[in-house]
Amino acid sequence: MRKRKINSFAKMGVLSVALIIALGVTGVSYGLWSETVSISGIIETGIIDTELDWIGSEVVPPTGGTGIGGYADDMTLHVTVTNAKPNVDYYSYFNIDNFTGFGTLPVNIASYDIVGSYDGVVAEITGIVVGEQIDPGETIYGSELHIYLTDDTNQDVNLEFTVTVSVVLWNQ
Repeated sequence: MRKRKINSFAKMGVLSVALIIALGVTGVSYGLWSETVSISGIIETGIIDTELDWIGSEVVPPTGGTGIGGYADDMTLHVTVTNAKPNVDYYSYFNIDNFTGFGTLPVNIASYDIVGSYDGVVAEITGIVVGEQIDPGETIYGSELHIYLTDDTNQDVNLEFTVTVSVVLWNQ
């Protein structure tokens, strides 16, 4: 009878050791499996670099004593009409470039705004379409600011306008 008890204890001992080993292997495996790995670096997605390019101005019909001038500063066009006259059209021409430096991303025209409001004076933009895409290296040509007097309220007055164009990243 005594032999049977020892054999029974031996079997339990072997089973206990096997269970301890199995739990130890499971713990080590879990510890290796759940190890935290950190990855660091810099991600560059690209650069938006658009600019207005002022091309020139025109008075139609050519009229002495009056004129229009302007310049572009980043995404803003500055225009001045000197000694404004009725029955005369003033044009300021500009392009929108998406290649002025390091632009690597396509953009959409989000909006444009004309600042400068005078009684009897109309200022309107043509050649810009909100939502139009400009790929890197491309230009929208032929945009213009058209100014004219509807009456003689502001005749012989200097008029100042700014046009600001906003662009956003184009996403498909």
